[in-house]
Amino acid sequence: MKDLLESYFGIKPIEILKLNGYENENYQVKTLDNKYILKTYRNIDLLPFLKAETEALIHLDSNKSFKSSRPIEFIDGDYVKKIPFGQNEIIVRLLSFIEGKFMGDTSASEQLTISLGLL
Repeated sequence: MKDLLESYFGIKPIEILKLNGYENENYQVKTLDNKYILKTYRNIDLLPFLKAETEALIHLDSNKSFKSSRPIEFIDGDYVKKIPFGQNEIIVRLLSFIEGKFMGDTSASEQLTISLGLL
């Protein structure tokens, strides 16, 4: 993963932690200055969906009234793409990291449910 991050994004990680994922593999990437979430997908058929989702995240990032993960560009300017990985191809994208708890690590409560989607 370190080589992937350096060659495709130009970032030098100091720590990479694997996170839980259900349709993909996720990694928290720490550099000297930032944190990111690296998302990799083995199902190449997801590419059109992930491109659309990335466009939605770019749009949400333009609204500064709330925080959302921001897609990070590859060196060549793309935000999501297929790349060779071992004997196969995977889809890769990098997102900014927002400090806080993951939804899967919290207990559902009425207040949390009500707050979903509120600005």
